[in-house]
Amino acid sequence: MKKLIYLLPRILSIIIIGFLALFILEGFDPSFGWQSGLAHAVLALVVLVVTIIAWKWPKAGGWIFVAVGIAPLWEAIKSGSSSPAYLGQLLIGIVPILTGVLFLIDGFKKPNH
Repeated sequence: MKKLIYLLPRILSIIIIGFLALFILEGFDPSFGWQSGLAHAVLALVVLVVTIIAWKWPKAGGWIFVAVGIAPLWEAIKSGSSSPAYLGQLLIGIVPILTGVLFLIDGFKKPNH
């Protein structure tokens, strides 16, 4: 169980980076333009930096992941369930929060970190 608490947030953070990086390919479509691909690349790089921070300092990275997840979750709650993107926003918000909580659990289990 201890190994699962250690590995699961790291795997989830890599999945989040891959998911965001997948949208970089959108920039190659002529109807979207390069700005869309660049925005997704920057977002994926920011999450990569947060992941690196979380691997080094699980408590700090956990709180950052929780903060990153609150924004889309707040938008989903604000827009209500009538919005077609409601479920997507919920998932985009819940997964980073879950990742952050798991990093926090891992961080608080280790002494002197």
